[in-house]
Amino acid sequence: TACSSPPLVEEPPETFLELEDAERAVARGADPEGFAPFLEASLRSDDIDLRERAIRTAARIRPRTAARLLGERLDVEEDPALRDEIVWALGRLGDDESARIVVDEAMSEDPRARSAAAAALGCAGPRAAGTLQRLLDDPCPAVRREAALAFARHPDLDAGDALLAALRREREERDERLRWAAVKAIAGRPALAARSAGLLAKAAGDPSFLCGIFALEVLPRLEGEAGIEAAIEVLGDPRRFWLHRVAARRALESWRARGDLPRGVEERVRTALERTAEIRPPATALVAPEERGDGGDALGAPPAPLPAMERRGRPLPKIVLRAHGRGEMILELEALRAPLSARWLRERLRSGAMRKIRPLRADPLAGIVLPLPPVGSSELPPPPEPHRGAIRRGTLLLRSSGPDEMQLEIAGVPRPELEGRVTVLGRALLGVRLLDAIGPGDDVSLEEY
Repeated sequence: TACSSPPLVEEPPETFLELEDAERAVARGADPEGFAPFLEASLRSDDIDLRERAIRTAARIRPRTAARLLGERLDVEEDPALRDEIVWALGRLGDDESARIVVDEAMSEDPRARSAAAAALGCAGPRAAGTLQRLLDDPCPAVRREAALAFARHPDLDAGDALLAALRREREERDERLRWAAVKAIAGRPALAARSAGLLAKAAGDPSFLCGIFALEVLPRLEGEAGIEAAIEVLGDPRRFWLHRVAARRALESWRARGDLPRGVEERVRTALERTAEIRPPATALVAPEERGDGGDALGAPPAPLPAMERRGRPLPKIVLRAHGRGEMILELEALRAPLSARWLRERLRSGAMRKIRPLRADPLAGIVLPLPPVGSSELPPPPEPHRGAIRRGTLLLRSSGPDEMQLEIAGVPRPELEGRVTVLGRALLGVRLLDAIGPGDDVSLEEY
């Protein structure tokens, strides 16, 4: 396929290369303190791109002076997006000094600062739980949502009854974004989920795509008939999102397989399953537009020419996933936020190592997992490059599957619990509905676009 956008600049400025070399060296055992002076100079640069890259490097290599350097930059930084990045990086450090700075930001009068602090506080551990609970009652909806997402990403944090109160309140206020974040956070806490089975059963019927899908995922682990009745209702309603109905069917199959349902309930479950023996994906995606990411293209149709997508003026590279006889998915690589991983993957694609491979997993809900050929001792995988950013349906993740082994995953549903914890390598631009068409036995190819 002819490339429809300019290639990524293969030789970034020397300072960018030095930051990448620092991350690579620390991942292989070098002392991060040796890179602190260069990191400090980069944080003081007039180049906003270089400062952004240095902020991420500080969070990844973690020299002892990182909290001080980032705190000093936060005091003088005027760019709001970079201030968010600094707060997130301080949260990733997780030490006492960093936590103190982030807690101070959580008390700011600026709601954007409080929102960034809420997103970062989850990494600070138990000492941040009280602050996050208070932020669940913040007057700003964005702050409440980020606090709930922090609890979703860190299920070990004590949420008390604050999440239940937030979910009850948001059902009245109709704040969709906080509802699904609260449901995801509750679902990750078995004891709390058991106490809120009724709330989660109601959430399964929520019109929000994410709220419903997260509730349906957890219902089979709960006691009581309320969840079963909710799943039966979702499965039998053809107006619901088709992925909701797939999740409801799997929940009912899980209950039935346990073999301990009362006779009357088991009969209703059997009848519901027999009436919907097969659920087919619709001709058009039935997920919210902001979660779709496919531009509305028809499954299997040749992709339209893509514009040159850029971040701060730099074009980003694209790759294509081809399922033979089923269609294509075009993905854009996060070559600026995860440069080591993007370069490593592109080298492997150019070698032809990703042609005609069989997915380890292919499921419309769980997503697609692609194996990567074993990495030899002379070709170490890149270090993790987590960064801020939503993991939605069609997001490309690079994750470790063992010592010196990596695998690619294309998310089937949003995964907020992984945000900021894994390498987000790219996102689907076109053809995300290919996730619904690929089966476990299909061969696929991943190539540069």
